[in-house]
Amino acid sequence: MIERLIVAVKDLTAMTRRITLCATLGAMLALAIAGCDRDAKREWAAVKAVTEQFSEAGVDLSTFATELGALTFLTGELDGGRAVYFLNADAAFWVNEGHVYAVDDNARRLCPDLEAAPEHITHDAVLEVAE
Repeated sequence: MIERLIVAVKDLTAMTRRITLCATLGAMLALAIAGCDRDAKREWAAVKAVTEQFSEAGVDLSTFATELGALTFLTGELDGGRAVYFLNADAAFWVNEGHVYAVDDNARRLCPDLEAAPEHITHDAVLEVAE
């Protein structure tokens, strides 16, 4: 009986994380659509482009979520594109003209098919502009 209860709690925890993740991403989308300023829309587009790459690579974002289901993406303008720092995985990406580039080893591990960012786009440069 206790083993069944433990399995049920684990299943419920996993389901709660998936629901929270969907709610978090849904809220981000709603904010972007609701008339945020142009910069916020660019930030959302960059984060969306990165998360689409996660999906294509088969990355389960729920494994990176905090206990409350939070995923943290920090963005900033960098060399004509958008820097995207995925705090939960310490991974840096650069999005330019809709194309996503891996900046560091953690990003390459998450999305091995991504092209490397230009050499001057570094992990430290992403962290410097990401807010």
